[in-house]
Amino acid sequence: MDTPRLLKDRYRLGTVIGRGGMGVVWLATDEVLDRSVAVKEVSFPPGLPHEEQEKLRRRTLREARTTARLNHPNVVGVYDIVEDEDRPWIVMEFVPSQSLAEVLRADGPLTPQRTAEIGTQLLRGLRAAHLAGVLHRDVKPSNVLLAEDGRVVLGDFGIATAKGGSTVTSSGVLIGSPSYMAPERARGSDVGPESDLWSLGATLYTAVEGRPPFGRDSAVATLAALVMDDPDAPERAGPLWPLIRGLLERDPARRPQVEAVASILDAIAAGDEPPAVEPAHEPAAEPVAYEPDVGLAEPAPPSVPRPRAPLDDAPPEPAPAGPETGAVEEMTTASPSYGEATGTVSTTRTDPRRVMVAVLAVVGVLAVVLLGWAATTLVGDDDHDKRSAEHPGTTPSASHASTTPSVSQTPSSPPASPPASPTKPVLPSGYHWHHDSTHFSIAVPDGWSASHHGHYLYVEDPKSSRLLIVDQSDTPKSDPLADWKEQESARKGGFSGYHKVRLESVDYPQAKKAADWEFTYNGSHGRTHVLNRNILANKKHAYALYWEVPDSRWKSSKTIFDNFAKTFQPAKA
Repeated sequence: MDTPRLLKDRYRLGTVIGRGGMGVVWLATDEVLDRSVAVKEVSFPPGLPHEEQEKLRRRTLREARTTARLNHPNVVGVYDIVEDEDRPWIVMEFVPSQSLAEVLRADGPLTPQRTAEIGTQLLRGLRAAHLAGVLHRDVKPSNVLLAEDGRVVLGDFGIATAKGGSTVTSSGVLIGSPSYMAPERARGSDVGPESDLWSLGATLYTAVEGRPPFGRDSAVATLAALVMDDPDAPERAGPLWPLIRGLLERDPARRPQVEAVASILDAIAAGDEPPAVEPAHEPAAEPVAYEPDVGLAEPAPPSVPRPRAPLDDAPPEPAPAGPETGAVEEMTTASPSYGEATGTVSTTRTDPRRVMVAVLAVVGVLAVVLLGWAATTLVGDDDHDKRSAEHPGTTPSASHASTTPSVSQTPSSPPASPPASPTKPVLPSGYHWHHDSTHFSIAVPDGWSASHHGHYLYVEDPKSSRLLIVDQSDTPKSDPLADWKEQESARKGGFSGYHKVRLESVDYPQAKKAADWEFTYNGSHGRTHVLNRNILANKKHAYALYWEVPDSRWKSSKTIFDNFAKTFQPAKA
């Protein structure tokens, strides 16, 4: 720009010092107080509906106001919040610094003692935030600023929230960075201070090892790994490893409490023998009550969440082999680093469980068993210099296939697939055809939405939490039942309160072979019932029909699944 822009007659924008999926950070001058500030220009994902932009705008303002309550030397301060051109701009403290991510890229891994020194200050910042009722939700090396004055400052509270605030937008956008996202966040479960401690552990691991604990080739594979696998074995962590291993416990209740973490970090930083790590067998008590909403009240989620482009960052779920639904976007920043735009996972639904489905699905390579999560699009920043797009599908065959839990706690008869002609199915009354660009067809109830995320087709009821996801693979496995059994064994641990209703081969006119995986689990909106049908249509095509409904509506929704099943027509070989 020829003339530096003046924002709200006060903040003169200068150079860009950060850029990513959630916006741009400018070095600016506060002309009223004559000081340098960092100004974050919040941008919205391309194609986001107007009502969702408005919702995100209100949420951003509310959460920035929440963060502005913090006043601590180890936390970047928020000075002001303004709106211009219908977008929020967050004015923050400017900290001359390098990010931990930049230091690691330039100089390599740190010693355990130096890592503990950094961890000690980070923990102080996090404790201050938690005491104020704020969860950071994106602790990672690129958000850790190593200031010129010796401070370690936790930056970019851009996706922070007060406890009780949603971690997923009504459109299913799950915010966070895959490599540093606690498993419970990836599963769409409730989060608390323990989730930030998990991210702290992942950040300490990266600092001392030079790589994240669950680094994989794609965001979805990373999410699947952190939900299902143990962290990669360390080589350099030394005395830090017992603490890091404790912080990376998948069960939040078993992570060490803050006081224990502080004692261990202080001892290692001082070169002393650290005390033993004792897991907390009960969830750590919150220091003070959190305020669920600060500032603007957030309206109830719209009844019809739509899939969208990535917003912030993060999401995983089990799903059968299926299409790629998202893209991981990284943000590179100049020194100082102000939060490389966090990635986001956007789903077709408002329910975080979709995010989980996506992650689990990706783990399998092509199979998308966990369609619930597959419905999410992930755009994240994991401090890597690469971009990738991958989402789990719901398709059976291929190297993996998983489904989201969908069965009642007590076995119930699954929706039957009425006999139908594989060539000329009859269109049920009140339905219309969806002819997919990949050459399969299916009847969709009038009034329901049908939209694509990558190779996933999401069909959902605008009036309730009923969802069908169609995933597909062109490298099918020969035995759908064996595929589902393998997936069930690997993925069931990712579903809270998982209960298998049935897992068996079924006769299905449109398939050479087919198998149903039916189960229930505790979703964010109560008991949820899932049926995932693995369909080996021919030597070139396999599909997963992932059907998820509230358990209380399972029987009353049977006819809808029956109609999906009998009208589904796979692509020809």
